[in-house]
Amino acid sequence: MCAGFPKPTKGSFLLLLNILLQALCGPLVFSEIMYDPAGTDSPNEFVELVNRSTSEINLTGWRLLDLADEDSLLGENRVIWPGQYVIIFEGDYDLETGIYAGLIPDGAKIFQVNDNTLGNGLGNGGDSLFLVDTSGATVASIGWEGGGPPGYSLEKVILEECSLPDNWRVSRDTLGTPGNRNSVYGQVFDLSLDSLTWVLATPPDQFSIDCYVSNRGLVSTGGALQIAGTTVDVIPEIAVETQIMLQFSWMGPNDRLGYHHVTANVNAPNDYRRGNDSLDLAVYLPADSGAVVINEIMAVPAESEPEWIELLNLSGKMINLEGWLISDPAGDAILPQQLLAADEYMLVTGDSTWVAAWPGNLNRAVLANFPILNDNGDIISITAADGSPIDHVDYNTFGAATENQSHEKILPAGGSQPNNWSTSRAGGGTPGEPNSVYGQVFDLSLDSLTWV
Repeated sequence: MCAGFPKPTKGSFLLLLNILLQALCGPLVFSEIMYDPAGTDSPNEFVELVNRSTSEINLTGWRLLDLADEDSLLGENRVIWPGQYVIIFEGDYDLETGIYAGLIPDGAKIFQVNDNTLGNGLGNGGDSLFLVDTSGATVASIGWEGGGPPGYSLEKVILEECSLPDNWRVSRDTLGTPGNRNSVYGQVFDLSLDSLTWVLATPPDQFSIDCYVSNRGLVSTGGALQIAGTTVDVIPEIAVETQIMLQFSWMGPNDRLGYHHVTANVNAPNDYRRGNDSLDLAVYLPADSGAVVINEIMAVPAESEPEWIELLNLSGKMINLEGWLISDPAGDAILPQQLLAADEYMLVTGDSTWVAAWPGNLNRAVLANFPILNDNGDIISITAADGSPIDHVDYNTFGAATENQSHEKILPAGGSQPNNWSTSRAGGGTPGEPNSVYGQVFDLSLDSLTWV
């Protein structure tokens, strides 16, 4: 074993390795390990080292050890040139026809050990290896926890760094890169967008956003924070394994009410892992009461036809109705994401079989929990996604509904009191069109005449 080191147990090898990594950063370092080849491990396990120095290194008499066994190195020329890679195979690996034949460049040095395993076999669930020189001193070490996909090697990202956290990653390709530059080379920078929270500020379309960004890479780095592809803040240089909070103001979409979905992302130069760069952000611009009104109610449709409610957008802006509620005293129905332009109608029903009969350009929503519209009266409410009341109609006082004739609002912006409603003059109502009773506000009646 290594001179000056007590023989460690299997349970302590990672702690020992961390100590070694801090102390050992010599000219010859482990750069790749194939501990779990696809299929049967033997004889396809290998380890790779590289000479980082500017001088040659003679490996004559050096040994490869794990926690249970040691190996001598077999090979003709033991001199390793500066920058040269060294691949160490098991003793029974066939150098001519093995699975790595053709992958190893001519300039790489190849050794085999004096038996058929590296150490006592490279553990798939975690293990360690040590390279020991003729004096018994440990020159290089490597440890791993396992769990990688079979057939892929474990590669070092920055050869010059021995103590950086996370300096090892799974190779991009099967079989690894024996004798070649590691496939994970350059996977150094990795900013992560962890979370976003927002608060509506003033003016009414401005948001205060808190953004949490972490550096999960190997070196300090910064970048830019973007929303919908536009840079909104600069990310200062963040130390490794550190999280910071950025707070900034963002002007939202003033021409649209309700939810607005955008993508926020961190943009760092040469960021290798893009999967943790982005988060979806849903900000909400509230709508005032009366922004959308219940404009028509078909409570007693003709036989086999559906009940429905007509909504009308009076806000003057586009509204995303996502998360809004259509309710009666018996329950709620949630509207899906649906953009309703200013002055546009939308029909809401619980029956999808009749939707095709409505005009093709008409907005419509089919809700599984659409309220049952009682023939003799009901209370229908609209509530915005933030809980704000938008409209409320009690048609219990309208009088009995007539079959196939809807209740229509006389003036859409005139409120939902009973005197602003009347029975439709059109059979089947006026879905998606101006109400047949629209503007019927003034009504003088000549009741009788007498003469002298």
